[in-house]
Amino acid sequence: LARVGTDGSLDTSFVATVINGDGFSVVATSAGEVLVGGSFDGVGDPYQAQNYIAQFSSTGVLNSSFNPAPNGRVDSILLESTGTYLVVGNFTTFASSNVPYLVR
Repeated sequence: LARVGTDGSLDTSFVATVINGDGFSVVATSAGEVLVGGSFDGVGDPYQAQNYIAQFSSTGVLNSSFNPAPNGRVDSILLESTGTYLVVGNFTTFASSNVPYLVR
């Protein structure tokens, strides 16, 4: 995971992060935080367990306290105008709740 400027140049103020798998959806908040969803089970070097969805600060640092641990891949994340997220994927649990395929 890396961030690029509008001219395509690498943003060196954002810490590039290794994702152990595929990222299918990326969403940035107005505060600059970044959510990534996909089919991965960890991020970073050194490796940190993080199943299918991860949140990073505006500088690219993993927010390890954000770990809703869905039990399957995250295909899409939508940021609503209220600041909440809609998350769609091949999961049946999310944040220890039974919520098949869609969660807000």
